[in-house]
Amino acid sequence: VVCSHAATVANRRLLTAVHDGVQSLETKKPLVLGTFFDLDDDGTLDIMMITASDQDANRWSTQVVFNNFFNDAFFAKTLVLNGVCLKWCSSGEPDSPIRSPYGVNYPGASIKFTIVDTSGNKRLTQVAQLPQSNYMVRLTPYSLFGLGRTNNYIEDLFAGTTYNQSQWYRSWSGVIPNSQLVISPYQVKPGDQVDNWRIELYINVGSSAVGVLVVLLVTIFVLLVTVLVLNWLERREDKKEKDRSLHVINFDAL
Repeated sequence: VVCSHAATVANRRLLTAVHDGVQSLETKKPLVLGTFFDLDDDGTLDIMMITASDQDANRWSTQVVFNNFFNDAFFAKTLVLNGVCLKWCSSGEPDSPIRSPYGVNYPGASIKFTIVDTSGNKRLTQVAQLPQSNYMVRLTPYSLFGLGRTNNYIEDLFAGTTYNQSQWYRSWSGVIPNSQLVISPYQVKPGDQVDNWRIELYINVGSSAVGVLVVLLVTIFVLLVTVLVLNWLERREDKKEKDRSLHVINFDAL
């Protein structure tokens, strides 16, 4: 869709066509469909393309294109489950598998978050999980949304379901950016409070984790040396002051 002059002047659309570094998307085979998916769980959406064969249109093949473009913004990934018990409940068999049952993702769950950007402006964003169920739809089983550039935690994270009860939502505060959240709206029986809802947070350890750890250890070492040196200087001054006091007392005694 071509932007009008008024929309261009008002900066209402900021989409820019990218031509460099996208040669992997060029394919000579007939493209059947494509979808976005975070294959390596780094917060950037990769591309999966399904193409048909030139000789046989009924033979399809899948091609994966990793998104290697630099991105300095934060993200958050949420997955709302259908509310099963996140552990083997009392009704479980003794020979149940070791891994706990997680159930499946919840169609129509609502996720809303509030965050403060680097300019101090508070932004509110809301997304839906699996909003469509039509034929051949290619939606991610989770909700992935960008947080932009921020220096703070996510102030408030809201998760809502379509439960037919008085309280069908819950919120959390102080969520870490660049994390993956698994929310289970588990309730012992219908109509219970949302106190039993459980949230699990997973952080993707990036390539800079080792560097951050080294900087942290060096900072702790420098602070420790500084404290020890200041403590030694203070103890030395206290000893000198004590010696002066003893000298004055002995002189007065004479």
